[in-house]
Amino acid sequence: MKKQITLVILGCMIVILAGCANHRISPRIGDEALQETWMQQVNTYPANWVKNVDPWFLTGEAAVPEKNTTILEIKSPSIVASNFNSIAVSGNFQVQIVGGQDANSVFIYGPTEMVKLVTVEVFNNRLQIRQNEPEKDKIRKVIVRVGVRQLNLLENKGNSLILGRGITSHELVVTANGSGSIYLEGDMNLTRLENTGTGTITVLGAKTQSLKMTVIGSGSANVSGQVGIENLLHKGDGAVNIIGADSDHVCITAAGAGTTTIFGYINLKEVMASDTSRVYVYWVYSSKINVIARGKAIVGLAGTAANMSIELSNQSCFQGEHMRSCNIYIKTKDNAHADVAADLKIFASSENKSSIYYFGSPEILSRLNAQQSAILPLGPYLIPRCAENPCTFIPPSFCGPVKEKVTPDPLF
Repeated sequence: MKKQITLVILGCMIVILAGCANHRISPRIGDEALQETWMQQVNTYPANWVKNVDPWFLTGEAAVPEKNTTILEIKSPSIVASNFNSIAVSGNFQVQIVGGQDANSVFIYGPTEMVKLVTVEVFNNRLQIRQNEPEKDKIRKVIVRVGVRQLNLLENKGNSLILGRGITSHELVVTANGSGSIYLEGDMNLTRLENTGTGTITVLGAKTQSLKMTVIGSGSANVSGQVGIENLLHKGDGAVNIIGADSDHVCITAAGAGTTTIFGYINLKEVMASDTSRVYVYWVYSSKINVIARGKAIVGLAGTAANMSIELSNQSCFQGEHMRSCNIYIKTKDNAHADVAADLKIFASSENKSSIYYFGSPEILSRLNAQQSAILPLGPYLIPRCAENPCTFIPPSFCGPVKEKVTPDPLF
């Protein structure tokens, strides 16, 4: 009889415990929360951007001209005597720009009846190339070749394809607001890039200390070289990629459904991501980083930081398994998730079915709040980190030269 009573009690306890377990927040170990593959999505080869571009951009060799091709050299005194350093294009033709020339020049190639549809003039040192009858798409067979010494401003206001080889510039601004694309190669101090159209702007050979990038809409932008990106605003569905970033102060704002990737060596200060945007950056070397993500945005960082502040809401995600910090203050709510790694201290607050997984000793955690959520230790670092110790903030040589020694603030 006693044995039967004992079995009944044990059975009741199992049922009660099982019922309690059904109301706990189940850790998401094993799903994509721990499978950080975002670094594979960061392009590190600029050649991938120009695979399908016109061969002239890669070789400088013009295609064999078609029959009945007219070659018109623009000998207008206003152009011959001009030192134009700005070019504005509006039309459906192709423009080929050759930089570093001793004198400026303009040639138009194409069928005679189409060449007549192109107007070229100079106003206030700006070369304006436009199409007289915009509705005619066949004018795409026209090529306008421009020789220029220095290029300071390039605007694509229509559907034209603009290619530039050997471009030199002390201060270059590139803008586009149509469906046309721009590809530039050379030695350029790119200071501003704006794309509000549907095409792509690609710049190979940028050398700048302070670049401001704005990409709004479905267009894309690619920049490689020694890129001193300072401010990046990406609101749209396209892609923004930077290879060779070398910046002392970077702020990133992303919204929409696009992807932003940065590969290089930057002092990241702030990331603000919303909607379904993606922001992936490595390597990071910073004294303090502020990350705010909302919606279904994902932010992935790799590198080191002395101090990090992370605030996640909705279904956003922070992937920082490869981002080693000294101190982290993190707050998640509303199904948000974060992977973090710290050496000294983690101040964690998790609410409303959100979760925080952290790499490091369990002793470093200060649990500020954990309501209907999961804050779980995942043990020590499983892979080598960029810096041996972010608390002393002295990275090894492969992270780049030491720019400053930072003493972390344990309380932010």
